Amino acid sequence: MNDYVFISPKEEIPQDLIDLCEELAEHNGETYFIFDSHLTKKIQSLASSREEKLDMLLGKHDEILDEYQDTYHVGNKPFFNGFPSRFVYYDTETKITCRYKRNQYVTDFFKKLQFIPGQFVYGPDYEQSFYFEVPEEKLIVRVQPNCFVKIEYNSEDVLYNDFFNKSKILDTINKKSASLLNLIMRDSKISELLK
Repeated sequence: MNDYVFISPKEEIPQDLIDLCEELAEHNGETYFIFDSHLTKKIQSLASSREEKLDMLLGKHDEILDEYQDTYHVGNKPFFNGFPSRFVYYDTETKITCRYKRNQYVTDFFKKLQFIPGQFVYGPDYEQSFYFEVPEEKLIVRVQPNCFVKIEYNSEDVLYNDFFNKSKILDTINKKSASLLNLIMRDSKISELLK
């Protein structure tokens, strides 16, 4: 028998934990996440050095709400990178607790920007791709089930490969091609006006 309990994604996340996550995000200016503590302990056990293990075990995030230490853990993006294929229960970017609604929120963002869904979009449990194309320029967006987004420019350069963040995505596209971002925004506004 397992010595841990894996919390169902449908279970209610405690509001005080969400508040802590939001407070840390506001204070530090970065996205924070709520993770499953079992996976957190697994990552801590895989840490390569004694110093990394101590940093993770003594982190202020675990001490703030000790009552959730057996079920939840609050961490930031560098902590997420320790095991980037996992799912989160909450993030301060989308502010959504249901993983399927979070995935829908992300894919809707690209659809509203007039990105065209790829030929093989099977749903939120699989990678979904979208593209936006004009002569000489093409953006391909790949959305993972855990809302990591990869954006490729002309199938050559990877512009973005990180957890979903609206402003960072738009800034990244703008830095690569301001004219392409202007077309995307224009098409999005025209589509909204025609509704």
